[in-house]
Amino acid sequence: MNGWIVAFALCCVLGLPGLATPGAMAEPAKIAEESDALEEWRVRVMEARDRVRDARAELAAAEYEYANWRQRKLPRGKSKGEIVARIGTAEKEVEAAESALPEVVEQARRAGLLPGDFRALDVEP
Repeated sequence: MNGWIVAFALCCVLGLPGLATPGAMAEPAKIAEESDALEEWRVRVMEARDRVRDARAELAAAEYEYANWRQRKLPRGKSKGEIVARIGTAEKEVEAAESALPEVVEQARRAGLLPGDFRALDVEP
């Protein structure tokens, strides 16, 4: 009996799994399931980040097109109304994407994504 007490005490002191913490060894299926869930959140954060980047790029392209339109002497290509409408649509998309990103990041953080995951994805938690 003393041998078990010593083994239990050593496991507690050294933090070794086994006698000290029954069930400390997680099941491989559970670990894989948690890993898959976190990977899904990483994908969602990347998609939200990419949506912001794409919306900003579209807005920049529309503004560049408008600047070029203003410099032309002869009207050709798209009309001013089409370009201004494109800028308006792009601005709304940027606003929507930028407001959705923090919500996705917060949901991912609550789901268990660590700050290092966010840094790797180039997103501030």
